[in-house]
Amino acid sequence: MDGGSRYQLISVERTDNGIAQSAAVTGANVRIITPDGISMQATEDVPTPDGRARWNGMYRVDLNAHGVFRPQPGATYTLTVTVPSGARTITGTTTMPTPAGVDPGTIRPLFNRQTDTLRMAWPRAKGAATYQVTIECAIPSGDATIFAQYSFFADTAFALPGTARTLDNDPVFFDGSIATVYVHAVDDNYYSYYHVTTDPFAGAPPSRLHGALGVFGSMAVVTHTTFPVR
Repeated sequence: MDGGSRYQLISVERTDNGIAQSAAVTGANVRIITPDGISMQATEDVPTPDGRARWNGMYRVDLNAHGVFRPQPGATYTLTVTVPSGARTITGTTTMPTPAGVDPGTIRPLFNRQTDTLRMAWPRAKGAATYQVTIECAIPSGDATIFAQYSFFADTAFALPGTARTLDNDPVFFDGSIATVYVHAVDDNYYSYYHVTTDPFAGAPPSRLHGALGVFGSMAVVTHTTFPVR
């Protein structure tokens, strides 16, 4: 559950005979149930006119269509997925973290990646297991813009030098880019499943679903900031 979006996306895939290749599951019945008992039906992404699906196996719930405008902080939501055969129903629950307040975001002055260090701190959010920091750099490339992302988990503060590099030895901050840094409070489901993407030695993620492997988690924006990089 994305606390900042009216659209909630659910990806449904399957593997056969233990082979580590996945295939999209179409025709599933996917719902998100609110604490008030409202059952919000997901719509499966339909093929484009050329016959290709926009997102194979992707289902989306439009909260506005059900009179809901944002996931409610502190509320517990239930996901149910019934596969086409009807032989299996997958379920999961998540409780939205509650940030301390609404942060309008900030715009910082020029960030010199050779000499500056990015420092951020924020108050704890109720129900958060930890916080995901995502740095997205928009890099001009001719008539297009390339986006590079770097993500890690932190407690309630971090300090990252402008010279920092990723595990693949790519720069975190790119010269001439516009960087946007998002801090999200995430629940325990999200953290337990996704922290392996930032820690390659953490081992396989545990499943937080009943009846399938996967995760139904939630995140809420705590703060964000934007600045040019040189």
